[in-house]
Amino acid sequence: MRRLTSIAASVALATAATGLFSATAALAATDQTYSTGNLDFTCNFPLIGETAITGNVTFDGPSSVPSGWSGQPSRLEATGVIPPDVADAIRSLAGVDGLRGSTAGDATLTNATPASVSLGLDFGEHFISGPPGIPWVIVARPAAGTVLPTITAGAPGTVTARLSGTFEVAFDVHYVNEGWQRADNVGCWLNAGQDPVFSPPMTVTSGVFG
Repeated sequence: MRRLTSIAASVALATAATGLFSATAALAATDQTYSTGNLDFTCNFPLIGETAITGNVTFDGPSSVPSGWSGQPSRLEATGVIPPDVADAIRSLAGVDGLRGSTAGDATLTNATPASVSLGLDFGEHFISGPPGIPWVIVARPAAGTVLPTITAGAPGTVTARLSGTFEVAFDVHYVNEGWQRADNVGCWLNAGQDPVFSPPMTVTSGVFG
């Protein structure tokens, strides 16, 4: 069950820490996917202590916007993959076959306002299914009805978004014979030597918006 906790956190990971955009009303086509790539985090779990996890966060947005543009890129998503051996252990040793939860964190923006944003993401009920030896993929997205921050591009150049490097996960675990139960919240932080920036940066042109 505790191993499950660590993987649950991996999914939410920066996902919470991202706190970025969503669908925009018009203006620019969402023709670019921005991604952190795979990042390594450490989470401090009750009883088992510090555990390594990985995660990746993406969103879609315009590849280029004029200075002064305001909008909300779309499809913010965090994905985590539980390795097959861990997924098998969760089922056979802990008696857990599902999880659900939420996460919260921050991101900073350069050459844009606001300078930082916060957002919560949810991961709905994810159950382990299929034969042993397969990975368990978990996806977290903004909750239905979430109003995400609008950003405004600054001077010509680029806008960059970067995860804060820490996040917290709240979740429930589903026991095969006992149903859903609340688990302790877990805090996670980015391992040293990594830059949690979204790539590529968003281009800001000298054209005037408005």
